[in-house]
Amino acid sequence: MTPLSSRTEQNQQGSRAVCHRGRISDLRCGTVISTTYRPVYDGACDGSQCFNTFVYVNRRTEKGDSGGPWFAGESAFGVNMARGDAHSVYTPIRASDFNAMGIGLLYAP
Repeated sequence: MTPLSSRTEQNQQGSRAVCHRGRISDLRCGTVISTTYRPVYDGACDGSQCFNTFVYVNRRTEKGDSGGPWFAGESAFGVNMARGDAHSVYTPIRASDFNAMGIGLLYAP
């Protein structure tokens, strides 16, 4: 397995092409529209307060794809959180979170 690099949401930019691998939708790619998206729909954050730290992509995933990876090349960007009529939202990953837990990301072909 090949280690993946990870990027914080500050390094993710609007207009960047990213792809998602989902259990239901398989591989779908789109463009980052916002890196400061704040979900406002009921139940978006399971009762906790939402902050504008989510990433909004102009490509829809399917029900059952939650938890799947968003990436570009061999760089991991986040974990799928939600979908709308024509978009998806993912939670960005932070390398510092993984380092603090003593774990890393691996790419398995």
